[in-house]
Amino acid sequence: MDRTASRPLLRDPVTIGLLVYSVYQLALGLVMIFAAGWFFRNVGPFGPRNDHYTRDNATMSIAFGVVGLMALRRPRWWVPVLAIFTIQAAVHALNHLYDIDRAHPKRYGPIDFVLLAISAVVLGWLTWRAAREPRISAEG
Repeated sequence: MDRTASRPLLRDPVTIGLLVYSVYQLALGLVMIFAAGWFFRNVGPFGPRNDHYTRDNATMSIAFGVVGLMALRRPRWWVPVLAIFTIQAAVHALNHLYDIDRAHPKRYGPIDFVLLAISAVVLGWLTWRAAREPRISAEG
């Protein structure tokens, strides 16, 4: 289904971004649930390891992934879903900036912050772009 008469969805940056971020969030959540120890060692080595807390946080990633995938077929959802993704990524980046010197190893702190900040900027751009483009009026 096309959002506009002239551009197929598979080439639309908003659709691609929403799909990629949603699949990423779903995969991240599943890794956090089924490989919490690996996740702590390789992705989130902040403070003491707590697998329960890691799995608790996985629930948000899984919810983001599922809602993002559901939104793919509902263009009216794109702006609010992407806006929530943007806010979460921005606040997450700020949290990593606050704890930038507490990562182990230390080099992870700046790397995590920069990657999260870039994600927030890209998601913000996708939100802005989705808000500017016409959506099919019959879609819910």
